Amino acid sequence: MVLFWLPALSIGYPSESLFHGMMPSQADAILTGFAEMARNNNYCISPEFGTVVGYYSILTDLPLAPDKPIDAGYFRFCHTCRKCAEACPSQAISFDSEPSWEIPPSSVDPAKETKYSTPGKKVFHTDSPACYSRWIGLHGCARCMGTCVFNTNMKAMVHDVVRATVGTTGLFNGFLWNADKAFGYGLVPPEKWEEWWDKDYPVLGQDSTIGSYYGGY
Repeated sequence: MVLFWLPALSIGYPSESLFHGMMPSQADAILTGFAEMARNNNYCISPEFGTVVGYYSILTDLPLAPDKPIDAGYFRFCHTCRKCAEACPSQAISFDSEPSWEIPPSSVDPAKETKYSTPGKKVFHTDSPACYSRWIGLHGCARCMGTCVFNTNMKAMVHDVVRATVGTTGLFNGFLWNADKAFGYGLVPPEKWEEWWDKDYPVLGQDSTIGSYYGGY
């Protein structure tokens, strides 16, 4: 008797030079319940890790249990919070109060046909050419991700309460947004950069709680 073992087939990323896979990884993350859409439609928000997360999608015929999208209240929060839009140096993030199906023209070249975003999705469309031009000029930016209210570390118990509140009601969104600014979360202003040298960091710069679900960031 001859036994044949056929592994599951999968399609991922064709080469190191291509950063995109067979499917949009952000859409996959949202449809499978890993994250929710953000005001900046170039990234999404994870309940565990906030905005600074990389997603990678793989097509496979391996039988897996399907997951469902989540409703943690993050995208609803983005409807009233414009903190990332205010922090964007190129003003590429929408200040609108509601998402839209319509893709606005790019501020970089309004005369050209808009191709920076695909149709068929109701989001806050981010002006990607404007974002990319600033990214190149600054050799990297990511201020929107760094200033997001959901990019706060989880060491304080109150942050679990805040996430639970946002997930059930939007009544306190304005209060929580102002509290985030009052406590100084987000980007550090240039005049406070030198204070970094006086902070008490872990030995050898390694914090073992980073990446943990409880007590970590």
